[in-house]
Amino acid sequence: MSSTRDYTRAEISDTTTNVPLLSEDSWEDGPSDPVLLINDTVEDHPSVRFSVSSAGNGSNFNSPCKLSKTTALVGIIAALIVICIVLSALLSRHKQEKVVIPSHQSTVCVTEGCIDAAFHMFHALNRSVKPCDDFYEYACGGWLQNHPIPESKSFWGIYSALQEDNERLLRQLLATPTRSPTMKKAKTFYDSCMNMTSINKMGAKPLLDIIDDLGGWSITSPDWNKTKFEFGKTLKIVQRKYSVSAFFGVDVDADDKNSSKNIIKVDQNGLALSRTYYLSNLTDPKLVAYLKYMTTIGVLLGGEENETRRQMQEVLEFEIKLAKIFVPHENRSQIDEIYNKTNIKNLTELCPQISWLDFFKNHFKDITVIENEEEVVVYATRYLAALSPVIKNASDMLLNNYLVWQVVHSFAPLLSEKFRDAHEDLIKVLTGSTRSEDLWKKCMANTDGAIGMALGKLFVDKVFDETSKQQATEMVDAVRNAFKKGLPSLEWMDEKTRKAADDKLNFDPKNYFQNMRNSDDFHLSKILHMLRKPVDKHKWYMTPQTVNAYYSPSRNQIVFPAGILQAPYYNRKFPKVVNFGEIGAVVGHELTHAFDNSGRMYDKYGNYGTLWWTQKSVEQYEKRSACMIDQYSQFSYFNKKVKGKVTLGENIADNGGLKSAYNAYKEWEKKEGVEPPLPLLNMTADQTFFTAFAQSWCANIREQVAIVRLDSDSHSPDKFRVLGSLSNSEDFAAAFKCDLGSKMNPKKKCHIWKIG
Repeated sequence: MSSTRDYTRAEISDTTTNVPLLSEDSWEDGPSDPVLLINDTVEDHPSVRFSVSSAGNGSNFNSPCKLSKTTALVGIIAALIVICIVLSALLSRHKQEKVVIPSHQSTVCVTEGCIDAAFHMFHALNRSVKPCDDFYEYACGGWLQNHPIPESKSFWGIYSALQEDNERLLRQLLATPTRSPTMKKAKTFYDSCMNMTSINKMGAKPLLDIIDDLGGWSITSPDWNKTKFEFGKTLKIVQRKYSVSAFFGVDVDADDKNSSKNIIKVDQNGLALSRTYYLSNLTDPKLVAYLKYMTTIGVLLGGEENETRRQMQEVLEFEIKLAKIFVPHENRSQIDEIYNKTNIKNLTELCPQISWLDFFKNHFKDITVIENEEEVVVYATRYLAALSPVIKNASDMLLNNYLVWQVVHSFAPLLSEKFRDAHEDLIKVLTGSTRSEDLWKKCMANTDGAIGMALGKLFVDKVFDETSKQQATEMVDAVRNAFKKGLPSLEWMDEKTRKAADDKLNFDPKNYFQNMRNSDDFHLSKILHMLRKPVDKHKWYMTPQTVNAYYSPSRNQIVFPAGILQAPYYNRKFPKVVNFGEIGAVVGHELTHAFDNSGRMYDKYGNYGTLWWTQKSVEQYEKRSACMIDQYSQFSYFNKKVKGKVTLGENIADNGGLKSAYNAYKEWEKKEGVEPPLPLLNMTADQTFFTAFAQSWCANIREQVAIVRLDSDSHSPDKFRVLGSLSNSEDFAAAFKCDLGSKMNPKKKCHIWKIG
């Protein structure tokens, strides 16, 4: 189970590899400080209370300096010229749009940042919709209409566009000559991925070699001898040598209840697709497409079509059995629902069909000694208990077919074009996309996964200067201070990689398949070596170029990669109100995770289960949480209801983050004065703030993917992240003068972190 809470959701990948949760260490010449790392983001506050309070009032414009008549006249003329130039530029970009100057202000902001922000915000709007009826459509309607989902995508939003911009920049940077050994590694890896001539020449051989190493496969070898099959031996090779999480996943990370100690963790795993797909009828188009894919891959590897289809259907039905014993997402939202610290001896009693001691001795060979008394945290007790009879009742041929298929499925998309075409056909059915992703984009994503911190140095050195970092840090501090100030009334980079590890990760420009194998082995080895080592509180779970952010409860730490500290989320030239509305809400979101339904169970040292809340506060919190669960459960998307319980933690963070960011901006406004309004928008500062917040969530999504997310994602759909948060905000209602009882200003509101 992931120990972080991220801001945005992960998109359904074009490469559905099945690997354990792995982290990445830094590189010798990696960036010195590419992102913002805030430790001890929150402190214990035993007297947490809940109360209602009003927002702070904004201050007036600063008084202008007195000028001589001549100086004043020259200044006025110059200002008029600048405004005319600005408006002409805006009109030339979109001639049919009507430019509106706010009637209540004598001037507007005409800096480069203001013009840029105003232009993009204006064109995202749908002014035919009243803001008090549907603010998401009002704020994002124009963007949604003008930014359809690309044919190769299943989803397209503001942050998708930013992520692609970052990838394009990295592509350009990788084409630049470099003397850095690490940068050369990244370039070699990327080039090997792009070298389809070499990949096609190898054909299926790399994967056939792996199948031989696993002891053969009845699909590709009709004379496969089941008497030579050893379940435990094959499982060990699949998991340790090939980093594929068949049946279950293994990780090493901080113990939730002792954040200073790394511990082995075991969780449910072993499905090639999302669990949701397997719960459909076998005639469902997605499962039909999956079986067709399985058969095609088996035939490409040498299998006879009819026999391959028969055996693959057995594998599919076996995966369905596994899916049915998986603990559903809604029953895994809280650590206390799934956390079970035990030892290997007891784990063997729980799931006797797996020789756990033998498995872990092999997994950690050459690293450390493992005995029966070794402590293990099991996140899937119910699943493992049910897994044993499933394995026991399966034939040796079926078990071998399943294990080999898990490896084949993981590596097939790395092979020649015929294999990739088959995979693309499956992806199109699963996601609704109609075109394959460009090769360079796939290669950039895989390079990021293999050697992301090296790419991070390239990225940060190019786009993230010291001024941007300083200003972003100031904003983080402002939002954090606003959150902490409200509590009484509320009630980068990894340690440098050792030379030996760097030497281990060598890439061949003509062997992409082996490069991926080397990368998998490198990462798995690194994570397993964490056992018996102190917890590294500075370890990163995201590369610097990632457009996301996260909160780690076991480290009590929030992380903002440089990738998200870019326009439109953040631009040091933007007016503060826009930055606070966008990146400020991201900061507030991650801060609030420390107090959501999961984060509140961790103390300031990152230990789970410490009782630092009073019973009265707990009761009030749960009461208010119930309100929010009910509220979000009423939202309907593609004729399916949002799961309010599953999304509770993220909804709490969205609501609290918005309020904290707003309060932080109002505090800044009191000190610095009200900013001049943006051109075009005809909005007050508060209206601009809430519009900026909403527009950070503009996104289109295909129905196929949306439905899967509703079943498995801890985030609400983007639309309801906006509507839910804003409809609970009195500050928003006041800013847009929404009548009480209107859709965006309901009489009943849900508040947990009503700060300020």
